[in-house]
Amino acid sequence: MPFHSHSFFRRLQLVSCLAALTVAMQSKSKAEPLTEAETELQNASMRLMRRSYGDKLPDIPVIDHRGNRFRLFSDLVKDKAVVISFFYTNCEDLCPVTNGKLTQMRKELKKTFGRSIQILSISVDGDHDTPEKVARYARSQGIESSDPDMPEWKFLTGSSADIFKVRETIGLISNDVTRSLDVKPSAHGNVLVVGNQSTGRWTLLSSIGPMQQNLERLKRIAGWTSQVRYEDHRKSVMEAWKLNANHQPHAAASAPAAAASSPAVIPVLGKISADLQGSERQGRDIRLSELKGKVTVLSHLYTVCPHGSKAVIDAMRGLNEEFGARPDFHQMSMTVASERETPTFLRNYAEAVGVTAKAPWWFVSLARPQLATFTTQQLGLKPAKLIPEPERLNALDVYENDLSLVLLDQQGQVRGRYQVFNTDPDLGASAVEMLRRDVRQLLNAPTASTRPINTASLRP
Repeated sequence: MPFHSHSFFRRLQLVSCLAALTVAMQSKSKAEPLTEAETELQNASMRLMRRSYGDKLPDIPVIDHRGNRFRLFSDLVKDKAVVISFFYTNCEDLCPVTNGKLTQMRKELKKTFGRSIQILSISVDGDHDTPEKVARYARSQGIESSDPDMPEWKFLTGSSADIFKVRETIGLISNDVTRSLDVKPSAHGNVLVVGNQSTGRWTLLSSIGPMQQNLERLKRIAGWTSQVRYEDHRKSVMEAWKLNANHQPHAAASAPAAAASSPAVIPVLGKISADLQGSERQGRDIRLSELKGKVTVLSHLYTVCPHGSKAVIDAMRGLNEEFGARPDFHQMSMTVASERETPTFLRNYAEAVGVTAKAPWWFVSLARPQLATFTTQQLGLKPAKLIPEPERLNALDVYENDLSLVLLDQQGQVRGRYQVFNTDPDLGASAVEMLRRDVRQLLNAPTASTRPINTASLRP
């Protein structure tokens, strides 16, 4: 049953996004009551940021085309970026078309994701599609590859009843008079399910949709926001791991053992040359210069960001738990002032994500030109990118922002930029750990006399 209706597919796509985005904000706000309009905006934001879609996938047992046994959620979906399709071995119409599209997409995904994303094709007729049948079917698709950077493609089978529950959870099974048709293998449709469970971002794509548009949406949904070849990225990651131990070039490994135990040298990437003024969640005007003498972590915040803001908030929340009691540590999350991002809204948002009013963490509203100038010219972040309207996943999915965390030392020098949001959760976790270690080192290092933070120009 192909989904040829554009409006129906867009509705499916929007529902999927609204049901499965980043931060689960369950706690009840204790701040002053919002107006009815503000409450609706707040609730809409919370719905957009609730990550429930991927987590609800049944953890059913499945077998792949090589005979390996897995649990669908815990082994193949949890903390991973995935593309899921449905097929059955006797299918002669939609499945060959979908598999052909996936073959093309797989080659393109090698350039940006490599093995950090995988394709899962699941039989909808598991009671008849035995592992042996699926193995022969997979071989007929020519998916085997000795290329270590080619995304893995698994063909899976299991109980038809279990797989039905998976499709039902995703929303591919209706609950109306057409439900009786949905149990038929021929009615599985041509929908691709794309998501990253670690960020909570999911959506549906049509396999017969425009290839380039599908790839752009897939990259954004699964978490990759930079046009970087996977092979080049892998090299940079290996270099980062070498530097991770000591912040020094790998060639320095031959230095005496005593030198290796000395504190790592954190590079200076630039220096803040201008002050910043904004409105904080408690309703008062603040200046960045108030934080001179403190180790400070800054971030861009888009409260309805449907991908990486959860990773940013989680990383900063961990820093707050470890260092928040220290008087020489502070954090600041900056967002564009709007009818939605008011101090009252940000106060409720902060409490909803577990940040108390006493935490040394500012949630600041700024005019867009001021925020853009400061984050790009002072912090060295990439400018926000306006997402073309056809590629937006919902009405609030307007900008794609640089989600790196920026570390300032006590003198206002930029000491690091950390990409805590990554489609590969191991790389994101590595960035978080490096940030925490650098914060710890700056806090524990002897400090020179405190100077204003606006005394030199930034040289990223």
